[in-house]
Amino acid sequence: RFREQTYDFVGARSDLSKAIELEATSQFFLQRARMHVQLGDLVLAREDYEAAYALDSTPSRAINLAEAMAEVGEIEEALEVLLLESGNTQDQQILSVATAQLEARQGDPLSGLERIAQELIKDPNDPSLLNSKCWLIGTWEVALEEGADACRLAVERGQNTAQALDSRAMYQLRMGKLDRARGDIEEALRLSPWQAASLLLRGLIKREQGDETAEQDIAEALARRPSLALTYKPWGFDLTR
Repeated sequence: RFREQTYDFVGARSDLSKAIELEATSQFFLQRARMHVQLGDLVLAREDYEAAYALDSTPSRAINLAEAMAEVGEIEEALEVLLLESGNTQDQQILSVATAQLEARQGDPLSGLERIAQELIKDPNDPSLLNSKCWLIGTWEVALEEGADACRLAVERGQNTAQALDSRAMYQLRMGKLDRARGDIEEALRLSPWQAASLLLRGLIKREQGDETAEQDIAEALARRPSLALTYKPWGFDLTR
């Protein structure tokens, strides 16, 4: 844990490999998979997520595995993993949102948005679903006319205000409302200063504003969490400058 928190992902992975030799638990495989992702070893990450799922076949582990499969180009197979899962109402909601993201990644963000809309019919005031809708609209630049209300309600009704502000900042960025985007992401970072993804988004907003400190934010965010470059690439963000 110390190595991971000081961004020594190679050392953390080595420690976790030793832990797995001593006791091969789902949690240890999950943690090592995350280190593989940070180091760009996506095939190894997929293998460890699969091992974690085999030992603990829960919806959350299924989502981890599906996301890892998508990263290595197995999107159809990833969707099958999620569609075969079941659980309580909350589990089904989480699975629907994860499926929506995979559908968007497959090139059909409107289907993903419709899937979230169907969940919102069941509970129109659910802040997590509203945030998921806001985020999907912003990241994939789809149905932007629906984003303002979803993002506003996610911020107003959500308990995780920092996450909702981050999502709304992304939406505002896509809409070209840079000052509003900057205000939201600054507040998100005030609430959760450790969030590397929010730091990265602030850098991207600054970049559009011509702020000379943009690249510093982006570099620091990627040093904390290198996998963000991979995450943001399908959304059209070039982090290689």
